[in-house]
Amino acid sequence: MARLLRMASIVTQTHRLKPALRSLARETTAVCRADRCSVLLWRDDALVSLVSAYAPGLTSRDLRRSFKSLRLGRLEDVPAFARARRDRKPVIVSDVTRDVAVAPEWCTALAGGPFAALPLHQGHRFLGLLVLDNSMTARPASAMRLDVAAVIAAQVALAIDHARLTGELRSFIQEAETLLSVGSTAATSLEISEVVRRMTREASRAIGADSAGIYVAHEGSRFLEPLAAYHLPKEFLADLRGEPLVWSEFEPFLAQSRWTDDVPHDPAFAHPILKKFPMQSLLLVPLEARNRRIGFLVCAWWTQRRTIKPDEVRLMEAIAGQAALAIEAARLAADAEQVAVGRERTRMDTILHDTLSSTLFALALKLDGCLHRAESEESRTMLEGVKQHAKTMMAQIRGLVTPRTA
Repeated sequence: MARLLRMASIVTQTHRLKPALRSLARETTAVCRADRCSVLLWRDDALVSLVSAYAPGLTSRDLRRSFKSLRLGRLEDVPAFARARRDRKPVIVSDVTRDVAVAPEWCTALAGGPFAALPLHQGHRFLGLLVLDNSMTARPASAMRLDVAAVIAAQVALAIDHARLTGELRSFIQEAETLLSVGSTAATSLEISEVVRRMTREASRAIGADSAGIYVAHEGSRFLEPLAAYHLPKEFLADLRGEPLVWSEFEPFLAQSRWTDDVPHDPAFAHPILKKFPMQSLLLVPLEARNRRIGFLVCAWWTQRRTIKPDEVRLMEAIAGQAALAIEAARLAADAEQVAVGRERTRMDTILHDTLSSTLFALALKLDGCLHRAESEESRTMLEGVKQHAKTMMAQIRGLVTPRTA
């Protein structure tokens, strides 16, 4: 009973799955009278070993008898495993060579000894198996305390599910923190190039990419412009400037986010620009503003084969959405500034035409009258000079109001 209570405390108090399961496996060998206890996880449609522990005083130096690096893609290759999952109850195997004949590496790991497979379920989800074996002493599996093992299996399933929930919560928190940082950057008064550069950096760090960049097609332009880059090789940027990307070639390709972990051999990523650089994995996320695609966010891994998870794609799409809004807001602000400049010019034109120009014209008329009344040559010369200055000012005002076109 004391051991069972200690095992329950391990499940509820630890925050790291593997050390917790290793401790549970050691305790299980003693409580259930087994030579070895192994925990196998069902992950990515395959059964893989997570931990394996011998009873105190027992050990094996034969690495072939270890479950390390073993992977079972089809549970049917070990019928006892498939039955345990299907029937949701322990399955005992006395003759390993017969039951595991089609999976010789698993037969070797079990060393021909009898074993019991207990399914790990949490609700309707299959999490893996708890396997007890007597491969060292060859004692019959009936000597094991399978009633106790069933209770322990429930504790192990709880620990695995707790670790999953903790991991998901941690992932959600990290995602929220990343988006908060990106949103704060978007709200700053920095230049748009610096805002987008910081967003690109956040995207690269959040997903662990070697490099990242944001490319935008400005309205009316045929080509994509590299607006921001993070750790992109200089030769890559130089090639882009020498051979710009044609937006019409990329836009249909970016109807949705796309990724590959094998750029050189994936026909969907057979663009000539990608052939010039030895990248291994690539993620492309469209930038959309007001129901219109304006560019894309790219994350690259030069040597790593990187599998992109759905939640990572979701995070990158959120960052791309923030970047698209920032870019569109900057464009609208620039348009508004141009409109404001145009309005101010019109206002100044009106002032110059309706006030100063009229005043100068009236001045010229008065100067004509003064010239007719001037008695001395010296006075007429001075008045002619003033009149000429007035005409020059009027001509300059006309040039401002109606600029000459080339």
